Amino acid sequence: MNSTSRQLVQDIERLINEPVITCQAIRRGHSQQGFRCQTRYNHYFVKVFHNTKALNTELSFLLSGIDNVPSLIAHDSKLFVQAFIDAPLLFDVEQDKIKRLVLLIRGLTTFHQDAQQHVDESQFTRLRMIDALTSLHVPDLLTKQQSFSYHTVLEQALFIDSLDMHSIVCHGDFNANNVFYSDGRFVFIDFEAASLAPAAYDLMMMLSINGYLSSDIEETIRLYNQFMVSAGFSTIDLCAKQLESLFNIATVINGLWYLKKAKDENRFDEYATRHFNQLR
Repeated sequence: MNSTSRQLVQDIERLINEPVITCQAIRRGHSQQGFRCQTRYNHYFVKVFHNTKALNTELSFLLSGIDNVPSLIAHDSKLFVQAFIDAPLLFDVEQDKIKRLVLLIRGLTTFHQDAQQHVDESQFTRLRMIDALTSLHVPDLLTKQQSFSYHTVLEQALFIDSLDMHSIVCHGDFNANNVFYSDGRFVFIDFEAASLAPAAYDLMMMLSINGYLSSDIEETIRLYNQFMVSAGFSTIDLCAKQLESLFNIATVINGLWYLKKAKDENRFDEYATRHFNQLR
């Protein structure tokens, strides 16, 4: 165990008042800053934060009283200790792509309903699509075609930002590695990208980040509206052009994010290319 790991374990032990037997990094689900820790009697998930805003966003959900988020055991200004979730990630649940999409839509519907009932919207900033794109722009890393796609989508973002769309608390990163699923129950994690945004943006980000295409938009909106109506919540009423613009924006945001990650790890180049190729 190196000095950093020893310090982390000491900090965890101070928070939970239990000796830690093992502490292993988790590289799937939870995030790159997650650790599974075992004591004599318990398993915990520990998340390390280096950003105060991200920590406060996460805390808003963990203290909201939502049943479908992990139980918070203890925290300080950089660590969260949560109950470990003994369930498979939705990514690992044996489903074909169509059935997984239905589960993703049902899960995001549940998340939106929970957030509207229990989460304080004032704790979140409103997402401007143009800011999300420009903050990730890496012109020296883009190919000629990717640069063309970026500037085309930038115009779409300006148009979307000009509309008076109703916003709700959105997850912002609803991928199958951020959702646990077992026996019909969802548990949601990793709220660092949460913001106030149109519900349709969250759905389009969900489609894009899980590898679906714009051809899946119509069925996704149909199912989402069906699930929301049955629970007494409002539906999405946007034209096909607006929905496709939101899908394109989400897809380029993902592509740019992976390009920036690729500067440190080459394997992310493939993910960036894959997202840019999702554009019509």
